[in-house]
Amino acid sequence: ISHLPPALRESLDSGWSARLVMLALLVDRNHPEQNSLLEKNLTEQEWDALKTIIPLVIETGRASRLPMVDLAAPSLKRLSDKQQLSFARLLRDVSKSDGVVTRFEWVLVSVIQKHLANNVLNKLSQKSNKMLHSITESVAVVLATLAYSGAETQEQAIGAFENGLEDVDFGSVDMPTLKACSIEALHGALQKLQSLRFTEKQKFLQGCESCVEHDGKVTVAEAETIRAIGDVLDCPIPMFA
Repeated sequence: ISHLPPALRESLDSGWSARLVMLALLVDRNHPEQNSLLEKNLTEQEWDALKTIIPLVIETGRASRLPMVDLAAPSLKRLSDKQQLSFARLLRDVSKSDGVVTRFEWVLVSVIQKHLANNVLNKLSQKSNKMLHSITESVAVVLATLAYSGAETQEQAIGAFENGLEDVDFGSVDMPTLKACSIEALHGALQKLQSLRFTEKQKFLQGCESCVEHDGKVTVAEAETIRAIGDVLDCPIPMFA
């Protein structure tokens, strides 16, 4: 965080410009659909400011992405209900504008939505009384997604997956294929896991942490994904060091 450009730090202190920094984290300059969408939804002043912010964001590097979201959170929460809803919709639209939602786009939208104070953005809570063993398939999808995100080989992924299973007291469970661990599958699995009892959620998150720590190191992709998982389950966890 200390190495962020002063201009970027200053932008995160205002709700108006903090929105633009969050959009800059999603922008892919190789997709004209995004440019068209942003030009349509931003004022000329906002569009000009965004084009100035994008190079600053690119220079910061991947490890600074979620810390920037956390720095922006207080400013984003000060937006009016109408502004928060408008911003959340634009963020989702930008992430989907090229027809594919990437892992990081899902992470960013999930974490920002959790930060936003407007309850209108959050779905009604499900009754939280389920046990992990009642939704084994969903548990397997999330743990496998984490395992694949930090593994260089199939063997490493299997080891991480099995490490996570041990912490949730599961026996032998078939590991979903990489193809089965799409962003859509991950999102659907987490929707079901929201119905877990709080103690079961904590147990599950411990399994997630064991999964990513299996090889003794935590990649940026793993840290971002587990952070978003915790936020979606309403059990926020800090970023890994």
